[in-house]
Amino acid sequence: MKRILVLLLCFNAAACTQVNTGEKGARRFEVALFEGAFGLFYYRQMEKQYEALNPELNIRMWGSPRVSDKVRPRILRRDPPDVVMADLPVWLLIKGKRLQPLDKWLDQPAYGQRQGRWRDTFLPGVLDAFTYGDQVYGIPLYFGGYVVFYNRGMFREHGWEVPQTWAELENLFKSIKAAGIAPLAFQGKYPSYAQRIYFSLLQRAGGLEAIQALDDLAPGGFNSPAAVEAARLLQHIALNYFQPGCMAMNHIESQSQFIFGKTAMVACGLWLRKEMEDKLPEGFELSCFDWPPLRPDIPYCWQGGGGSFLMSFVDAPDREEGVEFMRYMSARENMQQWISMNAALSPIKDAAKGLSVPLDLEAALSYMDRAAIMFTSRLSTRYPSLQQDHIEAIRKLITDKFTPQAFCDHMEERAAAMRRDPQRDAFPPSRLPEAYIQAREAAL
Repeated sequence: MKRILVLLLCFNAAACTQVNTGEKGARRFEVALFEGAFGLFYYRQMEKQYEALNPELNIRMWGSPRVSDKVRPRILRRDPPDVVMADLPVWLLIKGKRLQPLDKWLDQPAYGQRQGRWRDTFLPGVLDAFTYGDQVYGIPLYFGGYVVFYNRGMFREHGWEVPQTWAELENLFKSIKAAGIAPLAFQGKYPSYAQRIYFSLLQRAGGLEAIQALDDLAPGGFNSPAAVEAARLLQHIALNYFQPGCMAMNHIESQSQFIFGKTAMVACGLWLRKEMEDKLPEGFELSCFDWPPLRPDIPYCWQGGGGSFLMSFVDAPDREEGVEFMRYMSARENMQQWISMNAALSPIKDAAKGLSVPLDLEAALSYMDRAAIMFTSRLSTRYPSLQQDHIEAIRKLITDKFTPQAFCDHMEERAAAMRRDPQRDAFPPSRLPEAYIQAREAAL
């Protein structure tokens, strides 16, 4: 508990600015949201609809790009909003029994349904990022899959095809470079984007088991043969195919290089369309593909899982109503509104069925259908300091200051030091999802 208090006190204690929707009902509950690329439009619509169904309620909804800084002091005071979407020290809050487990609701039917379980409406794996032990503490509201975006018009003009194998990807890189175009834009000021590439390559090289070895700090996980191979491939791509000068670019600058034709591709999450929509040239054909397989015996898994997780706190004055609102927002018909409003995918199964979506999302849906499971590394939520070490080491790897083996050995040393730390948090060992086990057996 002391660690929670110390951590929370270290953050900005700025007072929370609440937006009151007016006196609509006698009962109030509060929703605090991260205001990012998607804005608050969808959430405002859900607020309006939910209050129409429940006229006795008055939802106090507000958002901010710095919502984490604003809610942390309130968590410390045990006065949190009823629903929160923010980047918070999740594991410490769980250990301190501050976050509300959601399993009793997840085991009930989804909002508006009479049968089945709410948890079964989610894509396989998207709840795992906020699962600790056997309990779930967060609900995702969008699917933030990581892909390689490409300029479809440019590809058609040059006769380039979407690669299905690693050899085809290598040939594609070489062909683009030979045409005098930089193959890949990169958000160099934020090496975490390269870390995402690394995780995808690690899964391709060693399966979901290799990802879990990092999450669990398993001895030898950070310098396993799969980890070294993923590091080798990432460095090879960075040194040969990243756009020159990209390490000085932020995400908007580098992604602008892509959409204005200076590069053929960029690796990013599915939020790129929304993030860049005011800059997309008229007629630009945005599409995407995922990194090709490396081994035929490893099932295809798609990195991304859920995004913008909603949480509820045990100290919240009306957490029951707050969770009911979360259930409402994640109902399939409301997730269809999310897709239509934001040109983004949903973590709810078949939510996009019957909807007209842009080319990039249409391509993304094909990968969603193929994936045995969606996965997300939990390194950042379990070990924030090690996560930062990993990102910094990735930066050195892609700028040729670490060899692949040196990168892996360095991270294994950091993980070993953390394993020896008597103060480190202990986590239940990760378990391979049944869907992945079945897919692996089929591949073998």
